[in-house]
Amino acid sequence: MTTTEAGKQYLIEIRGLLSDLGAATHRFSRFDSAVNTLHIATLPSMGSLWLAPRLSDFTRRNPQIALAVVESIGIVDFAHGNIDCLIHYGSSAWPEGARSETLMQETLLPYAPPMLLKGRTPSAALLLDLPLIQHTHRPTAWRDWFQAVGLSRPGATLGHRFEQYQMGIRAAAGGLGAVLMPPFMVEQEVADSSLVALHDTPITTGWTFQFVSPDTKRQNPAVRRFRTWLISEIRQTMRDQPA
Repeated sequence: MTTTEAGKQYLIEIRGLLSDLGAATHRFSRFDSAVNTLHIATLPSMGSLWLAPRLSDFTRRNPQIALAVVESIGIVDFAHGNIDCLIHYGSSAWPEGARSETLMQETLLPYAPPMLLKGRTPSAALLLDLPLIQHTHRPTAWRDWFQAVGLSRPGATLGHRFEQYQMGIRAAAGGLGAVLMPPFMVEQEVADSSLVALHDTPITTGWTFQFVSPDTKRQNPAVRRFRTWLISEIRQTMRDQPA
């Protein structure tokens, strides 16, 4: 059997259509795995310091869900993106079309590197002389903490400032000064003794960590599984934190 001249011409005409059909078939064959990809937006510091080290547990429990994690600060436009859920920091208020749930209140404790203690026993009194690392968005955090523990520290709002918690942690561990941090953010540094707590009285800032999901994604099985797992991990973290 041989191809006729008409058949050869027909093949030329439909070759492009066959190529498009093959590409479409390939995309469709991957559809099942694509719908199981969970797109998560998270705060940079929380994402790198707390969430990422725990995600292997989630994927072990949910091997059918692939994760796509991006950093995000502030309001996410769920209507014009592919984000399925968000770990947000701030208040519970959220634009219409999404629901925000409080995961936990933010609390802060003072930490410093051993090199600045110079062999002295960790105590709040040492903070009267140590340089203080400030958080850009919490300019009065140190002043509030000193008031809460009954200490007076001149210049409590002065010092080097960092916008991201992970920057402040690295700077403190490097010897730049003492830093106020949520305990769960410095788990690794406390474990390897690059930072030590100088007091056991935390202050509550009034800010919260929130789980946010758009109304259109709330019943997505992957979102529901992640929310359940996240809440369980948060509760365990809160149990492990100083009271």
